[in-house]
Amino acid sequence: MQDNHVLYYYTSVETMRFILENANIYATNLKYMNDAEEYSNGLKELRYVINQEFGKNTELITEEDLEKSIRMEPDSYSISFSTKRDLLSQWLTYAKESGVSLEMDFSSPQKYRAYPEGSVVRKPVSNDGLCPRAVYYFTRKVMDAEKYDAVRNDIVNMIRDTTDPVTLQDSRSNAKGIWLNTTPYIKRHEFEAEGECRLVFNRPLLLEMFRIDYRNDRNVLKPYLDIECQKGWPITEIIIGPGFNQDAVYNSVKHFLNHRDLKIPMPGKRKFQKQCEKYLGISTAPEKVKKIWRTRKKAVMNPKNIKIIYKLFTDFVEEILSDDTIEKEYIENLKKRTFTRWGIVLSKSEIPYIY
Repeated sequence: MQDNHVLYYYTSVETMRFILENANIYATNLKYMNDAEEYSNGLKELRYVINQEFGKNTELITEEDLEKSIRMEPDSYSISFSTKRDLLSQWLTYAKESGVSLEMDFSSPQKYRAYPEGSVVRKPVSNDGLCPRAVYYFTRKVMDAEKYDAVRNDIVNMIRDTTDPVTLQDSRSNAKGIWLNTTPYIKRHEFEAEGECRLVFNRPLLLEMFRIDYRNDRNVLKPYLDIECQKGWPITEIIIGPGFNQDAVYNSVKHFLNHRDLKIPMPGKRKFQKQCEKYLGISTAPEKVKKIWRTRKKAVMNPKNIKIIYKLFTDFVEEILSDDTIEKEYIENLKKRTFTRWGIVLSKSEIPYIY
């Protein structure tokens, strides 16, 4: 996968509950994203790039093509993630008062399902390895020439890397398809701080014609596809956002994670160990903690049953927390986090409450 595989999905606690219990996230139609101009911006900016790169300044995509595509409703749907773990603008826009940021690890391929039209049974959406890809922040009139050229080259390289070789071989004839398939990954340059990645579902290219549903967002009926991650979304950490009730939200989510049956992939022993070490912050932990973990790790991780491993690890953590010879700063930071029975680390945003 070409992008950073650890990504963050900002949302409300209620939506988090649905994701964890049902493994579904709504993919929103591109024309109904938060930035009203981003789809048309992508069409405009890419038209110039594709004409220049593949047409050698010949108008493979005309002004008429552009106007027609802007008027048409796109049939592509996107789930947005961020590369930023704890970003104020994301909290304000998507998670609001003490919402959550769901850390997901996409290093392994995921399979997705949705409802075909007229069916109540989900089916696979694609045979291809759909994965989140980086958004390019690209608006010529607000970028300096050097930055514009660098991003332009990145976009061209991305097109060459992700386009079918047969399609690319006759890029002049296939220019319009390349144009429309690449547009979902282009956004206005002013939003660059978001560090967005998108998981895009181009409906006409999926295995079936999947059902479109609608949700009300401030009286706008936004079209979406109800996308299920087949084994559950690969959540590794949940960060509670800033808010006056952050502690109460944290405690409620901890209770939920430790008592509710969830639809998420239960990690194997190797992944569970990785999560244990993530919780301990083992790479930057005091030398004494590293030494104790090295001597105890094999015994803690030896059982085949993850439930037993979890119990042994929580006992180990209690020993660390009660050891008054370990640096107090490390102990206090460890107390701010929780390691749950699903291998998910629960933590809090470091941003002060400022709403």
